[in-house]
Amino acid sequence: WAPLAPWEQVRVVSTSARHSAVVTSLGGVYTCGDGGDGALGHGDLASHAHLKLVTYFSDSSTSSGQPQGQAGEGQPGCELVGVSCGADLFGSHTACLDSRGRVYTFGLGSACGRGNRRPHPVPGRVVIEHAPSGNEADGLTPPDPEEGDRVAQVCAGGGFCLALTRSGLLWAWGNWMGGRLGLGPVPSKEDTSYMHSGSKRKRLLPLLLRPRRVRKGLESCGPLASVSCGDAHCAAVTQRGQVLVWGQNESGQLGLGPSRRSGRLENHFYPTPLPPFKGFGDHPALFGGGGGSLSGLSGLSGGGLAKAAALAARAGASAQVAVHVACGGAHTLAIDARGE
Repeated sequence: WAPLAPWEQVRVVSTSARHSAVVTSLGGVYTCGDGGDGALGHGDLASHAHLKLVTYFSDSSTSSGQPQGQAGEGQPGCELVGVSCGADLFGSHTACLDSRGRVYTFGLGSACGRGNRRPHPVPGRVVIEHAPSGNEADGLTPPDPEEGDRVAQVCAGGGFCLALTRSGLLWAWGNWMGGRLGLGPVPSKEDTSYMHSGSKRKRLLPLLLRPRRVRKGLESCGPLASVSCGDAHCAAVTQRGQVLVWGQNESGQLGLGPSRRSGRLENHFYPTPLPPFKGFGDHPALFGGGGGSLSGLSGLSGGGLAKAAALAARAGASAQVAVHVACGGAHTLAIDARGE
């Protein structure tokens, strides 16, 4: 790929089984690999053996007469700060985050959260809004990228994505199978087509094409600090140092062991606490009885691990406090406050 400017450095790197992406200190994103689903963001389905700049985010020739996502339209002045690549058997996709908390996706349509299943070879913004339905209707205001609760992290998995806001709220979209979205079992509806008239056959709806907030399983654990996606499972660290896991578990990737009821490894459809990591809780020695959080300590940069270790040592619970978690394709790793 073309040499970077002397003052430009690579800041973020992400890979999937099919493609790779990097974000530089100037806020640009470069991609390479399999472009069959438009996951490289270059406006076509071509593959590239070398990293190539995605011009959508730096193109100053914006075409205001075209709908969002068509070739020729750009986002001048958009500074990217994060990127995540995802892929599964059905295709690949990429999710980007800019400095204003706005999320952009391109690639496999069902994983892009843009309301349809067609491939998206040009980046487009994901609109995160709350649409009350069933028991989820609570009247909460969605995160506003311009003010209030912005998205702080975006993570791509196998056919799906997660977005985490600064206040610790979690949103998911894409492939629902196996519980990877944390929203429960795959929903279904009665098939009313002429071929099944008079019957009660139900049809699964495995794809969530718009973001939806994850609520169940997060009520009592407090805000999240970071999330990570595997092929079909997820893990998160709360701002109190707990670890939550959900999704497919056929390889034991959730770390929860066999079900007591069946004796087998079972999928978990909602965020579930991982027992070894109990977190700080409301330890009075740490928070003066008023509670507190690990917010900002979930990463290993900026002395976060050292700060977490010092707090955990005062509580005598360093082995129970997680500061980082990462998912592979079908495995998960966590680091506690002692660095183990």
